[in-house]
Amino acid sequence: MHGVGHNFGLSLSSDTTDPIVAFGDRSGMMGISYSVDDGPGRAKMCFNAAKSYTIGWYSDKTVDLDPATSSFTGRLAGVGKYPTIAANEDVVLKLTHSSTDYFVGYNHAVGAHEGTNEAINQVTVVSQVSTDEVSFLVARLSAGQSHIISNFDGSEDDLTINVVSIDTSATGYADVQVYLGALNNGTPTSSPTSGRTSAPTSDPTSAPTFQPTSGPTSRPTSGPTSEPTSIPSSIPSVSPTSTPSLAPTAAPTDSPASPPSSAPILQKRWRLIVSENFEDGLGNFIGDTRNVKVVRGGRVNRSYTLSLHKEGKAELTSNPDVQMYEKLRLQFQSMSRATSTFFYVEIRVNSGQWHSWGQVDGARAWKTTTLQMNMSSAIQTVQFRFKSTLSSAQNPIFVDNVKFQGYC
Repeated sequence: MHGVGHNFGLSLSSDTTDPIVAFGDRSGMMGISYSVDDGPGRAKMCFNAAKSYTIGWYSDKTVDLDPATSSFTGRLAGVGKYPTIAANEDVVLKLTHSSTDYFVGYNHAVGAHEGTNEAINQVTVVSQVSTDEVSFLVARLSAGQSHIISNFDGSEDDLTINVVSIDTSATGYADVQVYLGALNNGTPTSSPTSGRTSAPTSDPTSAPTFQPTSGPTSRPTSGPTSEPTSIPSSIPSVSPTSTPSLAPTAAPTDSPASPPSSAPILQKRWRLIVSENFEDGLGNFIGDTRNVKVVRGGRVNRSYTLSLHKEGKAELTSNPDVQMYEKLRLQFQSMSRATSTFFYVEIRVNSGQWHSWGQVDGARAWKTTTLQMNMSSAIQTVQFRFKSTLSSAQNPIFVDNVKFQGYC
């Protein structure tokens, strides 16, 4: 099937974090080749979401989405379920981008795809520049996890791909949300309609009335008064004249009526609390000079990055007040020189003790990590830090593009 894919014009499938650069995506047949033709076992599988879109086998169950104008809430089924797919399910979701498109699919290990070797029963996000280019597996998501693409297509908003739930049974599916920026009132808008809206009405509106309005009166109205009105008084009258109103209007109030309305209701969204790209040194962070440094090179899109050696700790210098937010989110990018390494993100609330917020595994290519927590009325201030646990200084951890945000 790998060779058949090439005959269809498909290129290779790679993985942004796999050291086998050209063939690293093991979720589909355009990754590593296998010595058996059709299976059974671990070689019985089809293609990833990007290749499935290119080959066009599931075109009736493909959604093309422009995140700048629409969001998506829907249900994805795996390619192995296609023969019995439900009416409300799709196979491939394509996210249009000016330079690199993204493809979302449910890597369901059933049927013709039961032998997939990677991201089994997870939602995958695959990037691809064009149909004849190598695709890259950039995210594997389980239920409750999200993948963030920062500053999507230069919009200055983050694109969120969120997996709400996953059913791994033979008839299973994955419920997925995709939206740019913040959700509208807590839920994204519906996916685009599959067809055109209703045609215009076939008939014009009711014709005009058959008869004109009543004609003019048969004679003029009463004539003018026989003599002029009284000469104006020497001083203005205290109250209004008796005509034309039956009674004078009420005097103006001494104070304004009801107080002005409350402030306009702002749409809830993620708001930046602290950010750091380490272009000016440690900036918003502090750490011991021996094991925490800002170094040049190994960058994401910048010249400098934070480097952690041995048991180095880089701590946020401020202790921001976060009482106004409903939840908090920390996003950053990281890389290491050895895949066997890992480091921790620790957090402390109200200047208390440090606790682990998450463990980040090492990767030999830059990857984005997102950590999130819900707020409670007891939380007033929050501080976080990066902490390495390396036994040697030979394989440092690199961190860059840190964004700490609150949702309100």
